[in-house]
Amino acid sequence: MQKIVLLFISKQNRLAKGDIDDNRIGANGTAGWQVFNFYGGYKASYFNINAGLQNLLNKDYRTHGSGINALGRSVWLSIAIKL
Repeated sequence: MQKIVLLFISKQNRLAKGDIDDNRIGANGTAGWQVFNFYGGYKASYFNINAGLQNLLNKDYRTHGSGINALGRSVWLSIAIKL
């Protein structure tokens, strides 16, 4: 199993009163962004291996209203053994 995922958000500049008063959101709103992720895995009868490469292009981005930037490029791996 393999898949490539594109996450994207357009700029968020139509702000509600609550957003304007929120210090986590800049005066011009939140910039738009695009992030590519890759996921893959292998299933056998007694174990599963899954891996992910996230934010492949190392894009600096922020989810609207979060107040913090998301992770840069990252890798994860999981191994599950069936007993």
